[in-house]
Amino acid sequence: MLPKFDIFLYFYLMIKNLPKYLLFLMATFVIQKSVFAQFSTLESFGAKSNSLSTISTTFKDINAAYTNQAGLAFISGLEGNLSYENRFLALDLSAMNFAIAKKFGNLGSFGLCIKRFGISEFNEMLFGLSYARKINSNTGIGIQINAYNLNIENYGNKNAISFEAGILHDFSNKLSLGFHVSNPFPIKYTDDTDIPTIVSIGAEYNISENIKLFGEVEKHINYGFFVKSAIAYRPISVFAIYLGFKNDLNGYADYGMGAMYAATSNIKINFGTSYNITLGLSPSIGITYTSSKELL
Repeated sequence: MLPKFDIFLYFYLMIKNLPKYLLFLMATFVIQKSVFAQFSTLESFGAKSNSLSTISTTFKDINAAYTNQAGLAFISGLEGNLSYENRFLALDLSAMNFAIAKKFGNLGSFGLCIKRFGISEFNEMLFGLSYARKINSNTGIGIQINAYNLNIENYGNKNAISFEAGILHDFSNKLSLGFHVSNPFPIKYTDDTDIPTIVSIGAEYNISENIKLFGEVEKHINYGFFVKSAIAYRPISVFAIYLGFKNDLNGYADYGMGAMYAATSNIKINFGTSYNITLGLSPSIGITYTSSKELL
């Protein structure tokens, strides 16, 4: 049953622009959670993750700022990313991400993450400050403090504070395992709406320098499991292809695909999309400045 706050919000948005928000409401029920009325809408992880069906816990570049901040412990200098996602080809269901991080030697890495979803009448934002460092040569840990803001035209703003944390470990030069939890202690955003608690565990296996396999399980505290798998393949030095699949074992299916082009040794451009069997395409694009040795 939908929270009272969400019902009120849905009616307001639907009356404001009925065709667009019928899509908004349909998306909510198909995914079986209040995706667009709660802060789970800010599960926007950038074009690279979108291409891999939102797999993200083992990234070791700036994309880790959106997903598992422990990965920032593995960067070597200054990195930044700007990405845009258009959900289900509806312009009013768009998300933008910005992240920047820098490693300061043995002190660790510090980062800033900003996410925005929605339109002027209804929008959500996240501001995150992160810190990550290695506790040994193979293990990184990270934490991010998040400030959330929800703005509804004519009804004001709501704010909340939470955090997320993770760990990333290399078992060898081929196998890595990541664990991440977002909002581990549930925080009420209103009397009827809370920020979701999400736990993810993922693995990455390097078949070779040019092929990676990914697997991940994601659990929302009040909902079922999502199981994800993906592959990344680099046929030439400056170009890579991504394919992914996501399923909740209960009828929800989502496919991901995309590509990466290395414009220079420091600039990467990612193009990607996810495809929901009911709601359609969600294309995304991102540009990354990186000092990372990560090829894929």
